[in-house]
Amino acid sequence: LTPGQRDLLSTWGVSRINLVAAPGSMRRALVRELSALGDVDVFDAGDVSERSAEVWEDVDESDIVALATSNNFPDALSAVPYTPRAGGAPLLLVPGTCVPGAVLEAIERLGPQSVTLFGGPAALAPPVEALTEC
Repeated sequence: LTPGQRDLLSTWGVSRINLVAAPGSMRRALVRELSALGDVDVFDAGDVSERSAEVWEDVDESDIVALATSNNFPDALSAVPYTPRAGGAPLLLVPGTCVPGAVLEAIERLGPQSVTLFGGPAALAPPVEALTEC
């Protein structure tokens, strides 16, 4: 961390830090530095869909879940402002052709009343809409 970044996090009173990254992409030294500022949770499952489900493991339920492709991120980025408006709806990433088991397990555990898809049929094929497992 630069001194400015460290000061900013301290000024904001950050006490919990969530890092979402592919395995090995986060330097251990950075994690140690951040640990000095607060509790650090690292979400680093090898598969991006599993990683997106891992983020929501501590959430017991949600009325809405959002799905976007993990292959191209503009749709997922457009979902970001939606999810807080939907009561903090979890955003889960899928490959676009099916729904990985980890994501299906998360959806089942969360028990949503609806699943919102971000992206048209070119990004999310009909098996995603049908929640067909990969």
